[in-house]
Amino acid sequence: MLSREQMLAAFPKDSAIFNDAVDSALRRIHNEAALERQAAAHRQIKRVLAWGLAAVLLLAGAFGIAEGVRLGVFDFLLGQDTPLLQAKELVQQDLAEMRIGHTTLRATEAVYDGAAVRFVISVSNDTIDRPIAAEEADDGEFAAALNADGVTALYGFDWFTIDGMKHSMTGGSHGDRAAGEENGEVIVYFELLLTEGEAGRISPPASDFTLGVPVRTADTLEAQQLFIPVKVVGANLLRSIIPDAPTRFGEGETAYTVTVTDAKLSPIRNALELRVDVPDTTDEDAAWELISPWHAVALVDESGAEVGQADTSFYGLPQGETDEARHFIIRIEVTPVEGYPGALFAAPMDYDENGDWRADMSRAIKLKMEGN
Repeated sequence: MLSREQMLAAFPKDSAIFNDAVDSALRRIHNEAALERQAAAHRQIKRVLAWGLAAVLLLAGAFGIAEGVRLGVFDFLLGQDTPLLQAKELVQQDLAEMRIGHTTLRATEAVYDGAAVRFVISVSNDTIDRPIAAEEADDGEFAAALNADGVTALYGFDWFTIDGMKHSMTGGSHGDRAAGEENGEVIVYFELLLTEGEAGRISPPASDFTLGVPVRTADTLEAQQLFIPVKVVGANLLRSIIPDAPTRFGEGETAYTVTVTDAKLSPIRNALELRVDVPDTTDEDAAWELISPWHAVALVDESGAEVGQADTSFYGLPQGETDEARHFIIRIEVTPVEGYPGALFAAPMDYDENGDWRADMSRAIKLKMEGN
């Protein structure tokens, strides 16, 4: 039988480092649970649409696509968004081509709406005389052929350049790939969000620019890249609705601010980014109570009804901050709609006592629509 002293000695003494680590882990679990609740309301339809896209791409790889038809940017938006008809004004095609050994890379389509560049690159190898399944890019004959030519395009991009200036990849940017319609071809799709960077925020270009993405191994920075000319067209299709100043909530020791750092309406996908800042003097538990409601947000009208379907792009600690208990940033992307109400708000979302997914209008922030 162990004595009481022996039992107590089996556990470590109280450790501030250990306690902080546990608290941080619990906060992350809570954050992820909040995001999971947010997604639950829309998961079923999203899953159906995502499987629909997978089926389309699988059939395309197995049977081929009708002559003259090729995958473009909007094909990859299925299951996420339905762009408005005006978005067609933004499409640019047949932008650049590069030959590396037996591999040809062609930037076949790009769309820039002032907030993000979405582009498609065809990667084909003439030593392969059969259709390629997308998973073969990681292993198999096609992967070996690309490796022999030093082509890395199918594995994503860690950085990019705008008019020759190098930037680290931005948070929330991501890509996909699918079987192409030609023998020995895979299609690469990528969404590049021009929102943030390691050295500070990136200012989205307001005039024509050249986007460079690393697609091959080479001795020089310039030789590594495929350069895609991007035109700024239909600038009036993108509307900035950022409020003029941060919003202050609470009084005294419970006062904190929420800043809308980005808010744009686009015919492709709307964007909203918020940061929450609680004073250092606020107790950590109290700070958590102030920040936690903002782990799920949406665009809503004055009655609290959602305007478009919101999905979280990223969330976490703002760049340059170290205290996750008192600083928080979240970015959502929202499907566009044909018409918007005169008053539009950013509001926290949660389930009410009846289990309904609702906006907390007591914390709603009015965005700067025309005439506001």
